[in-house]
Amino acid sequence: MKYIIFILCSIAYCSLTAKEAEAAEPIFRCQTENNKSIEVYKDKERVTYLFGRDGYPPEIKLTKSIYEAEISMENISGNGLSNSIKFSNGEYTYRVITEIDRTATVQVPKHGVLVKRNASYLTYISCLSDTVQGSLLDLQ
Repeated sequence: MKYIIFILCSIAYCSLTAKEAEAAEPIFRCQTENNKSIEVYKDKERVTYLFGRDGYPPEIKLTKSIYEAEISMENISGNGLSNSIKFSNGEYTYRVITEIDRTATVQVPKHGVLVKRNASYLTYISCLSDTVQGSLLDLQ
């Protein structure tokens, strides 16, 4: 009897934990011109990248340990200053990027995801600037 109660409690706990993870707020989120979302979640030692239409299963969902994902903060390249996280999936990489022109008089951040296959550039999907929520700095 104690064993059955233990199993039932374990199942209830796992269900609550899964629902909490689904309800968690992303640390970064934005909408694209094609009405799709780019989202990054952090849960303790794991990070998740989601891409797709709201209300539908994601087209892409990658979860990695914080140590597997390549995180680059305050990276200076030319006039740019960027923060990014890269998720690899076989031949493909998805790098969520936030960058600014550090020499510009007015700072206008750019956000999006850079998609590559092996080392070849495939596309860059921009975020609509007025839809950006959160910050990749919260990965630290």
